[in-house]
Amino acid sequence: MSLTTVALVKLPLRVFDALPRAEAQPDDGSFRVHGPDGAAFELRYLQDAALVATPHAFGADDDALTTSLWALFGDDLADHDDDRGIFVIPSVAKPRGTTYDLVVDEVGEVGEWVSLGDNADEAEDEDAAVAGEVEDGVGPGPDFMAAIANITKALGADTLQSLQQAMLSGDMGAFNRAQERIASQMAQRPELAAQLNGLMGMMPPDMMQAAMNTSPEDVMRQVQSGLPKPPKDGR
Repeated sequence: MSLTTVALVKLPLRVFDALPRAEAQPDDGSFRVHGPDGAAFELRYLQDAALVATPHAFGADDDALTTSLWALFGDDLADHDDDRGIFVIPSVAKPRGTTYDLVVDEVGEVGEWVSLGDNADEAEDEDAAVAGEVEDGVGPGPDFMAAIANITKALGADTLQSLQQAMLSGDMGAFNRAQERIASQMAQRPELAAQLNGLMGMMPPDMMQAAMNTSPEDVMRQVQSGLPKPPKDGR
């Protein structure tokens, strides 16, 4: 029987909690999840990380392994807290350590370090764009607009359209429902909430202060007042 790879991944435990569980679960204290491609992974919690048992043969194809991990964890994998990469061990190893560092020390040279790959660099570039400063201190620069576009794409056109329609119509009930829908999506996608916080930090101080002091009702009135008025006599 060939050895498979177990990856030691250091992320906030909430990231592991959010993974969709498979219907059939093992009874050894671990839990099984399915990746987007249907591949099965079994995870075992540590105090500050998790051991992720993958279907990939140990020492065979690092690129395939990291690709599957990116698919499983998405952008959250960029937050893996070790510049050395991902520590992988053969499935025959059964470490008893209960923390990330204890497992690394216990397994030692039996394990290997695998680079996260290009996805990590792309994620860092996106984070840098979100954290970029406002150009010349007078208004949102291209980094701000790029982050807006990214969040807009992630939320979906239908979600933003419902918010826009509610604002234009002045329907506070519809406006609140649209806000709740966006909040729900943000809760399911922590990276979007992080990007939104980054956007707030990129806003000029006067714009930020104005936004903080504006109620939803005032926002709708401002939007409606900016609409073109219908021509008189139907012309």
